[in-house]
Amino acid sequence: MKRKLLYCILIVISAVCLCFCIAASCGGNTTDQSTVSTEAEQSSTDDTSSGSTENIHDLIYHSAVEATCTATGNIEYWYCRDCKKYFLDENGEIETTYSETRIVKKDHTAGETIIENEVAATCDTAGSYDIVVRCTVCGTLISSEKVIVPATGNHTMNYHAAVDATCSLEGSTEYWFCTICKKYYSDGNGDTAIDKADTVIEKLAHTVVTDEAVAATCTSTGLTEGSHC
Repeated sequence: MKRKLLYCILIVISAVCLCFCIAASCGGNTTDQSTVSTEAEQSSTDDTSSGSTENIHDLIYHSAVEATCTATGNIEYWYCRDCKKYFLDENGEIETTYSETRIVKKDHTAGETIIENEVAATCDTAGSYDIVVRCTVCGTLISSEKVIVPATGNHTMNYHAAVDATCSLEGSTEYWFCTICKKYYSDGNGDTAIDKADTVIEKLAHTVVTDEAVAATCTSTGLTEGSHC
């Protein structure tokens, strides 16, 4: 009877010990799983944080610039120095291209027609001038037309009467000299141009007169035979 009782007590003690072992084992596994879960969440958080850092753009802001007739303009945009891309918003969410940020040049604004480079016509030389249109904003030449002005043919003449030549001075023919074109003419209308040399009359030859010899006396000297003009 005592042996049977002792046997029952041993069975109960063994059962209790087995329960404690199972509980301890389950508790240890729970702790390990919790640790693994926490580490996995931290890893996930780190990965998410790392990914977020990689997606942050280093943006440079460019304000809008109005186009002119000499330079292109641009719209407002942002440029990322890291990925070398262009965006329409400060968060780097709406991507665009460089060409889409450009604004083409404006047309020139034509001013009034003016006269430039005017050269007056003279009596024998044609003149000219340019009819030009320039931009009132930047001064760029928009159009230009050269106009030729015919020579006037109106000489301003100085009359020179003929001068007879002598044995000591040259003479000249009758001629006219234009003070505008600086040319010589044989007529008052300026129809026949001549060279200055054509107006010159060469000196005349000397007219030689023989001087007879004069004998000396006691009161005056004499002269040898000679000549003069």
